[in-house]
Amino acid sequence: MKNNTAIIVVDTQNDFCEGGALPVTGGLAIIPVINKLFDWIPSARAFFTQDWHPLGTAHFDKWPAHCIQGSKGASIVDGLHKRDGDVVLRKGQSMLDDGYSGFDGTNLAELLTSNWITSLYVCGLATDYCIVATVMDALKLGFHVTLVTNAIAAVDKKNGEEAIIAMAQAGASTMVL
Repeated sequence: MKNNTAIIVVDTQNDFCEGGALPVTGGLAIIPVINKLFDWIPSARAFFTQDWHPLGTAHFDKWPAHCIQGSKGASIVDGLHKRDGDVVLRKGQSMLDDGYSGFDGTNLAELLTSNWITSLYVCGLATDYCIVATVMDALKLGFHVTLVTNAIAAVDKKNGEEAIIAMAQAGASTMVL
């Protein structure tokens, strides 16, 4: 089971954590839980998504400027255990789209299937945007998805709770680590 398993760490970046340009309450608190997930499934491949927006993107019409390409805010949070062989996929690079899903504009689907991965553990930020988009796309592509609910945080608590229900109704499993 473990060899066909991957961990998808969604947008754990400085701008989405406390003190960042678009902070999610509890963003830093999930980092130790994500690290614990790596220890729990040490053989799992890890794929990190990273918002990587260009200046002037239409995305900033809806949101404050955040995760600008090459900025400190776009960097993955310090303290998150990245290992040799872990893959970082940059999304949201278009001037026109939001790039919420880890599958948007990346080769994540191809990387997963070429590595015979069928089971995903998803964690990161933010539950009500990039997490739900990534999970729904993964389910549509036929992956078994487990959402680690104590390793995610939402922009809006109510919307986050509704997103978790929607993901579970779509077929995602949930767990607390």
